[in-house]
Amino acid sequence: MKSYLFPFSFVISMLCAPLAYSADFFISPEGNNAHLGTIDQPFATIQKAATIMKAGDRCLIREGIYRETVTPRHTGTPEAPLIFEAYQNERVVISGLDTLELPPDTDEKPVALSLTTDLKIHNQVFFDGRPGWEARWPNAAGNDFMNPYAHPIGENATTSALTGRFPESFSAESLEGASVWCLAGSKWSAWTAPITGFSEGRLHINPDTKGPWVTKNHNPAHGGIFYVHGAKSLLDAPGEWFVDSAAKQVLAIPPKGTKVIETKARLWGFNLDRKQHIQISNIELFGCSITLNQAEHCILDGLRVNYPSWEMPERQNIFFSSKTGIYMSGSGNRLLNSTIAYSVGNGVEVKGTGNIVANNFIHDCNAMSIYASPIRAYGDRMLITHNTLKRCSRDGLYCKGATRSRLEYNDISEYGMNCHDLGGIYGGGHDFENSVFAYNHVHSATGHIFNGIYFDNFAQNYIVHHNVIWDINGTCIRLNTPAHYGLVYNNTCLGAPAQHDINNAYGPWKGNKRTHGSMVYSNLVYRGVTLRQESNGVDTGGILFDNIVYPLETPHATSAAETRRAGAHQHGTWQAGQRETFSLDSIKTAPLPAYRNQLKNASFNNYRREECFKIWHPAGDGQVELIRNHGFNFPGPESRNAIHGQSIALNGKDCGIKQAVQLERADTYRAACYVRNDGNAQVGLIIRDHQGKKLASCRFTPVPQEDPWHILQADFSLQNDGLISFEVIKRGDSQVFVDDTGLALLWEGEPDDDNFNYRTAREL
Repeated sequence: MKSYLFPFSFVISMLCAPLAYSADFFISPEGNNAHLGTIDQPFATIQKAATIMKAGDRCLIREGIYRETVTPRHTGTPEAPLIFEAYQNERVVISGLDTLELPPDTDEKPVALSLTTDLKIHNQVFFDGRPGWEARWPNAAGNDFMNPYAHPIGENATTSALTGRFPESFSAESLEGASVWCLAGSKWSAWTAPITGFSEGRLHINPDTKGPWVTKNHNPAHGGIFYVHGAKSLLDAPGEWFVDSAAKQVLAIPPKGTKVIETKARLWGFNLDRKQHIQISNIELFGCSITLNQAEHCILDGLRVNYPSWEMPERQNIFFSSKTGIYMSGSGNRLLNSTIAYSVGNGVEVKGTGNIVANNFIHDCNAMSIYASPIRAYGDRMLITHNTLKRCSRDGLYCKGATRSRLEYNDISEYGMNCHDLGGIYGGGHDFENSVFAYNHVHSATGHIFNGIYFDNFAQNYIVHHNVIWDINGTCIRLNTPAHYGLVYNNTCLGAPAQHDINNAYGPWKGNKRTHGSMVYSNLVYRGVTLRQESNGVDTGGILFDNIVYPLETPHATSAAETRRAGAHQHGTWQAGQRETFSLDSIKTAPLPAYRNQLKNASFNNYRREECFKIWHPAGDGQVELIRNHGFNFPGPESRNAIHGQSIALNGKDCGIKQAVQLERADTYRAACYVRNDGNAQVGLIIRDHQGKKLASCRFTPVPQEDPWHILQADFSLQNDGLISFEVIKRGDSQVFVDDTGLALLWEGEPDDDNFNYRTAREL
């Protein structure tokens, strides 16, 4: 049988030809840019070399601190990249900070220092290499970068007024220009708002109330925490600072013994935007980061990045997340063997196509408690593997935008330090296009009630296998509905104290809360598995079997024979997280499971019109449109023309869509799609072979019911490997909407059926 392989060869394969260096340029803090750039006459700045370097040149940097943003003028080639590296492993630091002149005898006394660069919301001040706190109330009770040291919201708070035990010094005048950081209500994410006044013990604020997120889900009336920052009057404790933009000054109270005060002056240490074939290795960055926007085939290896990003906007809703940490888009880029720590937002944000994030240690991220993570994955055909992710406010690995990607062998722990409703691995409202989440460890996160691996509402086409989840305070694997074509198998779940280890317990959408086309099997769990039914007793469309539950009293008493096919260690042990020695050559691709959804862009969500209709071909004389429905759980199904995101609208008397799919022979495939048909048109789902012969079909004429969305299904067999056509055709005048299509091998028989076991062992 043929194997379905991820097309990562173009990014994993190593160059065979030896690299030829055209010229070496040396940099030293004792150098001079008028020098020749040799080891005896080095340049003083890296940028000097970056301006003149061409393909094949190397920049060898001597020990020291370099306060600059390096922007190469030229790019490299596959055979001759541009290389920036520390000379013979000397300690090289690129700093985003500038040093301020500190007067003598300033211990714990207010000082006013001239500001060199005002970065507005990105301002940050450091005392002897440690970040201070922007002037705030309440004062920070410690130095934990991830702790907001906030005040509880008092009684009778509203979206426009916070209550609490405020100091007597608070007034409208003293708080002019100040803002609040607030984590309230459901605590999915924090938000910020300017303070508009203070009276009668109430702090008046002006948050972004567009949509229900602040007014309903994150309303201060439901409790939470907050702190006040950004006013000169709040500067009252050692380690605090305030930027007076009008006076171009930094006001600060240095802690006792402070020798150096620095302020953030640059966002980026390297700017590789739209560059190709550039390598950076064995360099430290402090107070700055690297941007690779639309870069291609660039490599970051062996970096040590501390405090890469800081920002505190005056007014943002809960979904705020800007470019923080290392930012990577474009294609074929790699972040390897690096450490990233202490970011206000992401450790690394990876977009684009074919990018790799491997063997990194990323910790203490998302101090702002927003939708940010140690790794925020939004790309296509990514490889995210062998990373250790630790200590973050929300999700350990946020993957809402991942498509056709592999997220494997990562160790994720101590996540969810501040927020709620999250996961060690989290994504929702997205078509993952058969992305694989496998061989991950998710553990040691017990502060709040949250989940291990969490696919939120409207997640589709994901493959979750051979993960181990333990010591958490929620559900090990959560599959919120609607959720279609998810495969969850051979996972070991040991750690949900109050509910089943695998469930689909939450789905506020008023329509069918289904897991159509999904399979949950061969998992080894501690408390059980449940896929809930509709209120009328109809099943949710998922298949559930062969999961083994440990006896609660003796969790290790299950016999080896009983568990030989269940759980994450059926083929032996394996290692997750960062490794001391690592090579991309060791990464092996594997076939995708036979029971996956075989259709491309099955939900119509991941492509614009032109790209969509290269995959789905319009048919007939009518008009075929790609439309978008805005909103997540609301409005309900009766008011929307897509299950989620985008759908296909069929207009005219005779039209449809079709997709050609190469399949292997099998006894039973099941084709399916959701349709909405409010008129009198007839809708048919048809499967044809490569000669146009009809293999299966079903027809639908609408009948009144609460949920206007209906599922069409057609089963067929294929005697030989071949190309088939999946078609949805409409006849009649009324408009029809099509969404969430699927074509998958249908499981039949008992779990111990020999044919099923053979296919499972061979394909999975």
